[in-house]
Amino acid sequence: MYDTRWPRPGPALLVVSTIIGLIVGGILGISFPASSADQQAETTTTVTAPQTTAPAPANFFTVVLASPSSFKDAQARMARFRSQGIADVRILARTQYPALGRPFAVCAGVYQSSALATRRVQELKAQYPGLSPQPYPRQVRRGP
Repeated sequence: MYDTRWPRPGPALLVVSTIIGLIVGGILGISFPASSADQQAETTTTVTAPQTTAPAPANFFTVVLASPSSFKDAQARMARFRSQGIADVRILARTQYPALGRPFAVCAGVYQSSALATRRVQELKAQYPGLSPQPYPRQVRRGP
């Protein structure tokens, strides 16, 4: 006579094997959350904008890109300008440069003359025609 007891090959065995495999895979995934290949892939896809580390001199010309009233807004605008490809962006604060009209200025570049800053303004307008607000050159001096 034909024996009908468990285990019987067929669809039921396939379903049970799949469920056991998923359970074991879940346990192993929890026990070993990330391999070095996953971490390496994550670090290679992360892109950070270059940071300006050199302090600004005491007296120079620059190109003002924006004049936000809060530091948070200044950081957001700096990130936006860097994402657009303007690499030499920095934030100047009125506490260090009292001649600034607003609390903060998001600026591009450090120049020795007004002519160089004006040339940079023209380059920025040509490269980024939709740049808003319009950039302008400005001389800044560090306060006492």
